[in-house]
Order: sequence, then C-alpha cells, then structure tokens
Amino acid sequence: MKSKFTIGNQFNTLNKSVLIIMTCIFIFNLPGYGQQASTSKQKVVTGEKRLIVLEGTPYERGKIHGEKLKVEINEFVKIWKANIREVYQIEPDKFIADFIRYTDYQPAIKKYTPDLLEEVRGIAEGCGIDFDTMYVFQLVDEYWLNTADMNGERCSSLGMSKNEDGPSCVAQNMDVEGFRNGYQVVLHIKDQDSLQETFIFTFAGFIATNGINNKGVGVVVNAMSQLSYAREGLPVAFVIRGMLEKNNPEDAVKFLHRVKHASPQNYIIGGPEKVYDFECSCNRIVPFQPVEGSGVVYHTNHPLVNDDYNPKYRDALKALGENATVTRRGNSFVRFDALQKRLIVKQKTDRISQIKGALSSHDSERHPICRPYTNSRSGFTFGSTIMVLSGKPEFHVSFGPPDSNPYQVFKFGNSN
Repeated sequence: MKSKFTIGNQFNTLNKSVLIIMTCIFIFNLPGYGQQASTSKQKVVTGEKRLIVLEGTPYERGKIHGEKLKVEINEFVKIWKANIREVYQIEPDKFIADFIRYTDYQPAIKKYTPDLLEEVRGIAEGCGIDFDTMYVFQLVDEYWLNTADMNGERCSSLGMSKNEDGPSCVAQNMDVEGFRNGYQVVLHIKDQDSLQETFIFTFAGFIATNGINNKGVGVVVNAMSQLSYAREGLPVAFVIRGMLEKNNPEDAVKFLHRVKHASPQNYIIGGPEKVYDFECSCNRIVPFQPVEGSGVVYHTNHPLVNDDYNPKYRDALKALGENATVTRRGNSFVRFDALQKRLIVKQKTDRISQIKGALSSHDSERHPICRPYTNSRSGFTFGSTIMVLSGKPEFHVSFGPPDSNPYQVFKFGNSN
C-alpha cells in the first residue's frame, strides 16, 4: 500500500541513501518532472493564442489573462492536479492547502511585488478558479524544493555584453515537464502610467518564466537545487517580474540584492550595454563570471561560486567523499561544457546565429542543450528565448525545441 504524502513530515520519510544517490548523481525524478498522470494529453496551441496583450490595473491585467485563456488554464490546471495526485499520492486540494500552511511567501510578495498578488487574483477571477489554487500554481520552484527536497536539471542560459561583435543579449532554453507542451504563451504587458511594456514567455495562467521590457532589461534563470532555500521569502516568478519592472539593469540588480530569496536560482540580467550573472540562495548572492573580462556568461543547473548548500546536499557530498566527482558526468555539467565550448571561441557567424546554434545544439546525445519532446512524462525544451537588448529591444521566441520550431520575433510598439 502506498503511503500518503504530507508536506510537514515528508523530510523524515525519504530514504536517505536513495536521496544521496539521486541528488548527487543528478539522475533523480523531480516531483512532476518526467512524471505525469496517464490522463494527460499533448495539446497544440493555435497561433492566435500565443500572444496575449494585458492592459489596465494589475488586477485587470490578470483578469484579461484569465479570461482570454480560460479554457487553456482550466484544462492545464486539471492536468497539473492529476500530476500532483499521481506523484504525491494526495488529493490536490489537500496538497494546496497543506503547502499554503507549510510556507509563508505572501508577506514578501506583499512587501516587494504587491501588484503581482493582485494580478494572480485577477487570473483566478478571470478563469474561474479559486485564488489558493492559482497562487500555488505560481510557486513552481518552491513546491518542487519544499515537497521533494530536490530539483531537476533543466534550462541552459547565456548572456553576451555589447561589443564590436554584436548587441547585448541574454537567452535561454526553458526545459520543463512534457505535460506543459502546448500551453506556451507570450504575455505583452502594457503599463499605461509608466509607458513601460514587457514581453513575458510563460505557460497559460503563470506570471513569468523569463522576459524582457522595452527599456532593454532582460532576465533568464536556472534552478540550482543544491543551494539553501526557505519557507518564506520572494518566490522565483515574482523575483523575475519584480526585476522586469525596473527601467535599467542596475536597478534590477539592486532589487535582486534587496529581496530575501525563497528558492535558489541563477539569474542572468541583461541591459543595453552589459550582462550580469548571480547565483542566489536564501542566504547568499554571489556574482559569477566564467572568463573575466569576456563579457560572456552562461549557466546550467549547478552552483559554481555559491557554496551555501542545503543540509541534505552537504550530507550527500560528505557521504560520497572522493566519489563526489561522479557528478561531473551529470546532465548539468555536460550542458555547461557544451555552452562553454560554443560561446568562448569567437565565431564567424553573427551573434544571433551563434546563440541560436548553441541553443539548438545536440553536442551530447544523452544530455543535449536542445531537448526534444517525446511524451508528457519526460522533460523537454518547452521554449527558447533570445532577448536583443541594445538599440530597439526584440524578443525572439521558439515555442518548443528551437531545432524544430522557428523563432518568432516580437517587437515593442505593436502587438507582434
């Protein structure tokens, strides 16, 4: 008989030896990652559904989001809940209620990004789903970490500062669970008071996975489950949106340093002239620069300069001892090495072509940067984004693996 999962006591019920192997060799099954209820199906989103313009107050913007994608959000939330039921062996509504009791993120959200809480309320109202469900729906990194105490390997990110070779850019392959396929969407947010506009790449009902604003600020991210995390602080999606509200990258960096981080994440922040990279845990923020003075950054899913490890990862490394080097064969390290080889050497192609080549690559058959969609149970490259930040900002988006899905270009000043 399968045991029921309870958030408050689950840390004491995991088999420690299995956790050590799974965490350190990076071959684990992330909750919801590579696992999905058999009732899920692949959905194809038509072209007109892929760009949603959001205007008005934060609540009104959320309501438009919820209303325009009501069918997709309701369908997707049912799949998400089925996944929770299968993976955690608990009824989804109880999972949601337990998770809200177990964590305390809303004080930080209200302090640093209060408008976004209203936006989530608007999404809930617009799509007809209760607020608690849509709130926990936003906490992807947070429930991955706090429920299974480990995370998966997904997402390859990079940034290039402006120089004689080309404009400043940041870019990312967003790798997630296969059941999210077909729910890709770009949000075009227009703030009438500040005249700021933002493009967000995300999935239906979710406030942000990454994005760019018309001031030339771009943000891409990578999860790092090895580092410390907390039951309070500002969740990742809200950190992304908070930085994208700033008018320049320097203010975005200040915001990143000002907040308490709920979940460990690497943030690459780009501006018209320069890009920045920071490995963030709940206790430390450490800048990362692969090659000093190169103006090029890249990252995958393991920390390189921040050693604020969470207790379970420290125990895992200690238990492995000299064998800890086996992690170098893992997915994240292979992808990091592939990015490094492709980005450090000056290419004959233009900068955008070089970035597209890296993000579409299969240098490793087992651990490619571009991961194909196979089925709803496996991870894949949900989308690929390139943000051109110098001059007139542009948002290049591939709705799926970029080796087989052409990039669409979104420009500010019009809706496509």
